[in-house]
Amino acid sequence: MKLVVEYRKFAEEYRKLSEKLASSRDKDALELMARAWDRIATEREERLNSQAPLDHSEADTERQGPTICRHAASFIR
Repeated sequence: MKLVVEYRKFAEEYRKLSEKLASSRDKDALELMARAWDRIATEREERLNSQAPLDHSEADTERQGPTICRHAASFIR
């Protein structure tokens, strides 16, 4: 469940970053990324609730999360 909370936090961070951007194209890109993190969180939560085994692709996403957020932060620098 810890990862679900973390994924939702990533989505929130993207939305906060998008508020600081002037370009609607950049805002749309960050909103798309936020929705992706929300979807990943929902899927993870559903798997946890159903006790279904996790596949390896989810582990890859877990490692990429913080890197992706740091990359998004570069938009406002």
